[in-house]
Amino acid sequence: MCVCVCVCVCVCVVSGGNRDYLIIGSDSGRLDILTWDVPKARFIKVHEETYGKSGCRRVVPGQYLAVDPKGRAVMVGAIEKQKLVYILNRDTAANLTISSPLEAHKSHTLCYHMTGVDVGFENPIFATIEVDYEKKSESAGGAGASASGKPDTALPPKMLTFYELDLGLNHVTRKWADKIGMERTD
Repeated sequence: MCVCVCVCVCVCVVSGGNRDYLIIGSDSGRLDILTWDVPKARFIKVHEETYGKSGCRRVVPGQYLAVDPKGRAVMVGAIEKQKLVYILNRDTAANLTISSPLEAHKSHTLCYHMTGVDVGFENPIFATIEVDYEKKSESAGGAGASASGKPDTALPPKMLTFYELDLGLNHVTRKWADKIGMERTD
């Protein structure tokens, strides 16, 4: 028996399919994909992908989950640094298949939220609200003061960052980022 805390849940319909899947991110270090079995009146585990250690850890994905609206991919993210993207597809028997994880890691980054962006049938895009604290941690390790000699208390800006999954090349790129207000969380 496995006990875990479900942190995020998303529903997905794989492109061209007629079955709903429940995707669960948890502190177990696994991505679980379930479907509802009507005759048995219970959820059936379709796929289980292990990607990290169990427990609530800030660098192990599972805290955030985003699904492409067309059901082609899912992004799983940690609070800090790590993001993984899985391509969802169907085999000839219409069974769900999942790819190996594609990494979209960025050091010194805290994630506040992530979601899939509806771009039609273009390459899937995921949006995240992030803070890059690299310059802040560098200044804290150094003198920690501004040119005026006072401590630097300015917070790094929150960024709306877009990641694109290139289905042709099978990799994830950080496309662009824009500053947003500090009050934004989702």
